[in-house]
Amino acid sequence: MVDTGFTPGHPDLAGRMSGGFDFVDNDADPADGHGHGTHVSGIVVANENNGIGVGSVAPEAKLLAVRVLGNDGSGSNADVQAGIDYAVKSGADVINLSLGPDLPPILGGSDPAIDRALDAGVVVVAAAGNNGFPLCENRSGEGRLLCVGAVDKRRQRSSFSSFGFGLGLMGPGGSGLRTPGENVLSTLKDGSYGEMAGTSQATPHVAGVAALLVSAGVKGQGAVRRILATASDAGAPGPDSEYGAGIVNAR
Repeated sequence: MVDTGFTPGHPDLAGRMSGGFDFVDNDADPADGHGHGTHVSGIVVANENNGIGVGSVAPEAKLLAVRVLGNDGSGSNADVQAGIDYAVKSGADVINLSLGPDLPPILGGSDPAIDRALDAGVVVVAAAGNNGFPLCENRSGEGRLLCVGAVDKRRQRSSFSSFGFGLGLMGPGGSGLRTPGENVLSTLKDGSYGEMAGTSQATPHVAGVAALLVSAGVKGQGAVRRILATASDAGAPGPDSEYGAGIVNAR
């Protein structure tokens, strides 16, 4: 998870972190001072069957927490690139980049780091962004990178979700409405739970499915192909620029 950090003390995230590094403060404590990374992480690895909180997509996966964004949610190309390279060197099978196109790597200077990760056989999953415009035209990966948009609970493209012919597929990301139950419930850095919406929340749903495939022995581009082939078609028949291959389906 390359993001704002992680909160290992959250009761639903206990035991989920396998290591990490903070490239913002240059130390080995990737504590989350923002909250975005903790919310995204809970979608993938929150503990299940513990009688509290939320479930997750891949509750037996281990999470490598790589902090590249500061407490204000901003970051640099250099830190993102270093974080991606660190994740690869640390043996990550899947890298989640809930950063959006306004930060690297989607349109920024970290594309070479993504290419190195892809060349190493890592599944790279990146958020399309929340501008609602056709921005998902990734220069990196040449189709190997999974760019993820968001759908609401009615399985319609979220109004904020960016799209384009580089879009891979969609995941649950909420509607953005403030009505309770409209968005994605996950872990917060203060130890509680809350809803957020965005392609940042859609992306870890896909990353979690990738982790499940890795656990079943399907890795790298084999996992990418399986995820795209098993997506539930949405929008116009077949792949399209608004829904990509469809909505992620782990069944």
